[in-house]
Amino acid sequence: MTARQHLALLLCLLATAGTTAQAQQAPPLEDVRDSGAMLQTFVTVNGQAIPNIHADILAREQTGQGASDGPTLRTSIRDTLINRALMAQAARAVGLDRATLAAAQIELATQAALVKMWQQRVVALNPASDEDLQAEYLRQVAGLGTVEYQLRHLLVADEGTARRLIRQIQKGTPMASLVVAHSTDTGTRTTGGLAGWVPRGQLHASLAQAMDDLQPGATALKPVRSPAGWHVLKLEASRPLVPPSFDAIRPQVGRVIAERTLDVQLQVLRSSAKIE
Repeated sequence: MTARQHLALLLCLLATAGTTAQAQQAPPLEDVRDSGAMLQTFVTVNGQAIPNIHADILAREQTGQGASDGPTLRTSIRDTLINRALMAQAARAVGLDRATLAAAQIELATQAALVKMWQQRVVALNPASDEDLQAEYLRQVAGLGTVEYQLRHLLVADEGTARRLIRQIQKGTPMASLVVAHSTDTGTRTTGGLAGWVPRGQLHASLAQAMDDLQPGATALKPVRSPAGWHVLKLEASRPLVPPSFDAIRPQVGRVIAERTLDVQLQVLRSSAKIE
């Protein structure tokens, strides 16, 4: 059921915001203040000891993105840490660490690391139950609708241009060629406007209604407006929607709930913050 191309600005993906996904890619490290092994030296570069925990953090990030932990990955991480240490030492040698810009970048990097750790902690302390996951799955599936459309569209900025292009299509000009020449949607321009199979519930309401009124193979006689602009629409085909199984998208459903939990906790912080 996954669409090959999605219409810009119009489709509501089941996946959640990137901050949560990044926060969950690498599981949080245990508190290592009392862990001697993690603080032991992994490699020494010009007298600077790099602890095991640095290598472990990078390994967790890589395995969280699908890499397999093993000698090859550890060798790559070792080279990365050595190279970073050498470049950082060279930067300090010429005083770059004392520059205002460097201090600001270091502060932002520290802040980003703390944000990620806070997100991981919030998610870990508020795990979603099976009942929560099932309920969210049913809500998401209901939002997809019962039918999906294979549509072709051409996006322009104004209604007049859209109407002129519809007249050209009615006179026999292939819509795909007009898409290449005129469409502002770069995501579907190279496919001649073909957006693939899209669940009705993921379309903007105006586009969904237009698709409902078309027969397969027909082009809408009038342009359709959405927040992205004016669309020339053609329905290539339609079929009943077969939603993905719960097990197939369980991780995505979990991320939806995690994102909602983070939003709630962030609003609590904002409500009690003094912001001037």
